[in-house]
Amino acid sequence: MTRIARVPKNNRCPGHDKNCSQGDWRAHRKLERLKSWSDRELTPRRDHEEQRYNEEQIIGFLKQHEAGMPTQELIRKAGICEQTFYRWKSKFGGMAVSDAKKLRGLEDENRRLKQLVAEQSLEIQILKDVNSKKW
Repeated sequence: MTRIARVPKNNRCPGHDKNCSQGDWRAHRKLERLKSWSDRELTPRRDHEEQRYNEEQIIGFLKQHEAGMPTQELIRKAGICEQTFYRWKSKFGGMAVSDAKKLRGLEDENRRLKQLVAEQSLEIQILKDVNSKKW
């Protein structure tokens, strides 16, 4: 059962200090609640700081493999599974360390831009709902 927010006696909105009608007050309350949800950043399972190996080390392992080290020995030495090795190979194969750093920067920028687009589309949808009075 959803709880309906009640308008305070003085009709002061939580978003600003103006008197609002009950409909406006509920819309502002909904906007505040949704903004708090969008503030929670969608993070990947592991941050870059928590990774076991950084890009330089991964590229070093791949260069050892290219130099002739057998895959099973490299996997044992690195302490990783075969799937991880082939995922690294598909992502970082043939890259230099500087290229990997550029890739990481582009991925971070892409994640940030996607989050901005999601927030803006959420705000647009809320404003459309407020204008059509679908709450």
